Parts: sequence; C-alpha cells; structure tokens
Amino acid sequence: MVKAHKKENQKEITKKCTVCLTVATITCNNCNSVHYCSKEHQKEHLKAHKNDCKLYVIRTNSILGRYIVTGRDIKQGETILKDTPIVIGPPIEASPLCLNCYKPISPSKKPFCCPKCQIAPLCSSMCSATGHNKIECEKFRTSTALTAETLLQHCQIIAPLRCLFLRESDPDTWKELMKMESHLEKRRDTPIWRNHKSNVEEVLASFGLVSKDDVKNEVVQKICGILDVNTFELRIPEFELGPSVNIRECVRGVYLQAALMAHDCIGNTHLAVDDNFNLTVHASVPIKKGTPIYFNYTNALQGTYDRQDHLKEGKYFKCSCKRCRSSTDCGTHLSSLVCIKCHRGMVAPLKLTENIHRYESVWKCLDKKCSYIYRGNMIGTAITQSKNIIEDADKTDIRTVESLIKKLLITFSPNHYIILDLKQWLIGLHSEILRRDPNPSRKIISSKLQLCKEILPVLETVEPGISRLRGITYYEMHIPMVVLANREYDSGEISAEELLKRMLESEDVLKKAISCLLYEPSASPEGRLAARALHELKLLRKSVSSVEQIVENKKEAIDKRRRKKK
Repeated sequence: MVKAHKKENQKEITKKCTVCLTVATITCNNCNSVHYCSKEHQKEHLKAHKNDCKLYVIRTNSILGRYIVTGRDIKQGETILKDTPIVIGPPIEASPLCLNCYKPISPSKKPFCCPKCQIAPLCSSMCSATGHNKIECEKFRTSTALTAETLLQHCQIIAPLRCLFLRESDPDTWKELMKMESHLEKRRDTPIWRNHKSNVEEVLASFGLVSKDDVKNEVVQKICGILDVNTFELRIPEFELGPSVNIRECVRGVYLQAALMAHDCIGNTHLAVDDNFNLTVHASVPIKKGTPIYFNYTNALQGTYDRQDHLKEGKYFKCSCKRCRSSTDCGTHLSSLVCIKCHRGMVAPLKLTENIHRYESVWKCLDKKCSYIYRGNMIGTAITQSKNIIEDADKTDIRTVESLIKKLLITFSPNHYIILDLKQWLIGLHSEILRRDPNPSRKIISSKLQLCKEILPVLETVEPGISRLRGITYYEMHIPMVVLANREYDSGEISAEELLKRMLESEDVLKKAISCLLYEPSASPEGRLAARALHELKLLRKSVSSVEQIVENKKEAIDKRRRKKK
C-alpha cells in the first residue's frame, strides 16, 4: 500500500513538456510554471507563452475574493507585473480637465474642442495625447445631445461612460471589468449610491447614453462601484500651468491585473506609474512562493482607526492584518497617546479585532504599574481638538510648527500620526531654508537631521524594503549629515578621521535613498530626485577620496616623525 502510494505521487508530480507532452527537464525561469523537454521546444513555444508568462497565479476565497499569489520565490526589486489602464477618468467632484492629456482646464477660459467630434474638451488644439481615442470620438460625434459644456459640468460621468464604451468596442475587456468587485449590495441606498444616481446615472440617461434596461439592471451603479473600489489614484504629468489652475488634480485608472492585489497595511510591493500611466509593480521585499501579493490601499502613516475608516468607507471591508490587530501598530505607536495619569506609559486601544466604533472603544495605559482605562470618546475628542489647533496655526512659520509639536507631545506619542505629519512638514520648511540660505544656522541643520532620524524607524516598520517615502527621507537626511560634518571639521571640532567616518555614513544613507528611488519613473519628481542623488553620490565620493587622502597623509606624517625619533 505504501509503495503503491509513493508511485502514485511520483506520477502526479512528473513534469511534462508543454509542446510534446514527454518528460520535461527544463522549466521557464520566469514563471516557474511551464516545462519543456528541450531548449528547442522552449524556443518554439516562446511566442505563445509570452503573454501567459506571469510571476503570479490567480486564487479565489471567501475573504479576499479574487487575488494573486506568487508563482515562485521573488527577489526584492523584481518586477512582478506591468499593467496598462483600460480606463482613465476624473475622480468624483473633479475640476474640468482635458480628455486627452488630463491637464486641468482653467474654468475662466473657453476650452478647445476635438476638431473631429467637436465635443471632447481639450487643453489646446495642439494636444497630442491619446486619452480621447477614436472610438470615444466617434461615439461623441454621433451623439445628438452631448456637448462640451455637458462634459465640463459633469466630469463625474466621463470614467463610467468610458467603461460603457468598452461593451461594444472591446467585449473581452468589458467581461473582465464586470468580474471586478463592486460591493453593490453594501452600497445600495447609501449617500454614495444616491450621489451616483443623480450625478451619473440620471445624467447619462438624460442624454440617451444608457438604456432603460441598463438603469433597471443597475449597470451604471455597478460600474460606479467598480470604479470606486478598484481604481488607482494617478498623478497627472507635470505641466506649465497658469496660477488659476489646480496642479494637484489627479485622475483614476482601472488596471485589470493590478486590481487583483490584496490589501495589507504593510504591503510587499512598490508601485510606480509613468507619464503614460503604465503601472509597474515591484517586490518591495523578498516574497516566498505562494504568498499573496499585497498593496497597502491606505496611507502607511495613518493610525489604525483612520485606516479602518478609509477601508470601510471606500473598499467595504475591515482589515485584520497583523498591523491592524496590534494595539501599538507593530510597536510604532502611531495611534498611541501619553497617559495623563502616570505620564510614563503609552495609551493604546484594546479589542481591535472587534467591530467597535472608535468612540465606543476602550483604551488602556500599557504601563503595568498604571493600566488606567480610557474611553474612546475621550481619545477622539483629544484628536479632534488637536486637528483643529493645527488647522488654525500658521504652518509656514518654523517656530509655530516647533511650538505645536512641543505642545502636542504632552498628549501624543512621539510617533503619533499627528506628530509625524507635523515633523514631515517641518522637514520641508528646513529643506527650503537649506536650499536658499548658503549659511544656515546649526540649529536648522541639526533639527532636520534629528527629525529624519525620528521618522525613519517608523517607515522601516510600516513600509519595509523599497519605499518612496523612505527614499525621500534618506535623501533629506544625508544633506544635513554632510553639511554638519564639513562645518565641524572646518571649525576644528572634529578630526579628519571623524570627518571621514561621518562622510562614509552619509554616503551609506545616500545609497539607501538611491536604492529606493531608482524604481521611480525618470520623469516623475521622485525619478528626478533619484538622478540628483546619483549625481550627488559622485560628488560625495570625490569628497570622501579627498578626505581619505588627508587621513593617509596625516598617518604618513606621524609615521615619519616616529621614525625620526628612533
């Protein structure tokens, strides 16, 4: 019985050539899921396999729905997938924008229109982008009711309308789109449902762009749900815009592959989007075979209840990841407050796994000698009042921000998300001074360095591996390290040996910044920062070489004096 069972298992795991079905000896190095008997058959099958050669496998379960797991072990920095959007459009309550390149259009100016359909609003007659494609152009041209003014006044209909066009122009993509989660029943009769009914469904119906059957079958509501739940927020490329235009405008895109990534508040991926909205997903950390591919749908520096609210309101689920189950946010204390009873312990929430509203939650001082209990409404009040104080403050003034941090540290942990937000703001103010002042004060330089040191441990926990935020913070950190070291050497406070040590430490920090930022598209702000960091690394290496020579010369001089004494 045992021997027969072994033989049966051996037959089950025998790998067969995809081309001729004989015993395979070669496996595709990329996906690790297709096998061949020879190099010749691998080459023969290359063209057919190319589109299916993926590093992931689609799985389904009752908790995550459709999601993807790794098909093999993946190294840090490896490309997991590349994806192009099937639909791009403005978000809810967007400002008017060009349907070609998505550049914001000034409300005070009359827009140009597509010369062919005379309907699609464009930023200029010379716009050469391709957002407004031939299919859409023809649909607009044959519409008897649609106008450019309609599209400018009702930007909310553009993305759903582009989804509807896929039904005729690309039925296969339409079918894949309709497989995506919409959470239709959870949204029914909610404020967002009513918003989409009046601002999208009824508007489209009034212009004859959806049928009565579509309205009856809730097709538009399902599309709106799919867009709200699955789209990625995308920055538009940088443009030379007038002062009246909101340059912070974003669009949203639907990606069939990338949307299959499950959520975790500590993701294992890094996303980069280029100016053509091509999305690339890299492994931010090494990922073992069979592990779900995770992307953090929230802001990594939000507290637990804020992350949970975002996911519940926008994605319709409660996260139960390791970080959300941790009362201390995996030791970072991003949500913790200082105990007003003992002034020693951190106050953190209890029973995070239960579905309890933040104002009804129970919080406890983690100091064993204290263990004082707080009600959630008290914590919520402290947070709300603090946010109001911050909103009313002049955050362009360094002393004001420093004073705010000092005041709020009486209430909040040094790593509380409110404090971290102010610290990041303060780093920005310090950076501006360092850019324009050739001789900044030591206080400014030291303060910026200390702030970076305080933020990095949190980022290393909540965004491990390749991280845009960590890359930027490392870059900002290396600057005061270099400036302080040189200034202290010039004033005779440190030796050449100590200068060399600190320059090498700065070099290491800059290399860490580059290792995170190299995955950014070259034309993006972070990509340009990566290029600047590479240039500064060359200059820093020259400086290190010069200091090494000084140290070497100093050693030789000492040795020479010793020999003379002998």
